[in-house]
Amino acid sequence: MNQKSYKDLGEIIELDLEQVDLLGFQEEVVEEVVNSIIKGIKQGGNFPPVFVTKVDEKTYTINCKQDPSDDSNRGGHHRALAHYKTKTRLKCLITAYNPAENLSRFSIHIKDCKLKKDPEWYKLIKLEDKRYR
Repeated sequence: MNQKSYKDLGEIIELDLEQVDLLGFQEEVVEEVVNSIIKGIKQGGNFPPVFVTKVDEKTYTINCKQDPSDDSNRGGHHRALAHYKTKTRLKCLITAYNPAENLSRFSIHIKDCKLKKDPEWYKLIKLEDKRYR
């Protein structure tokens, strides 16, 4: 992250995705990316936080990328699904963004994201970001 730390942007928490509802806006995520993140989780990788908004005590929404200068933090749907599948806590940053005016956009529970195969897209992502395994 350039110049600032994530703590400067908001409160960092770790969500137990079996205890809260995490809603997003992507219906599909790329299977190869999720599998790569799962490998990283199992190897003890440190991932940037997923930007979320707290709707209530049990509900959060994934926000779009908040910091355009930070290429390492895209959206978070792949990371969220990988953490859900591995039953590990997801590092999140609570932002001030208020999705209430368009909450219907955030209607897909992370556990309901569909996996799609796209090895070509994964190869491109892997070339851009060497952290993918």
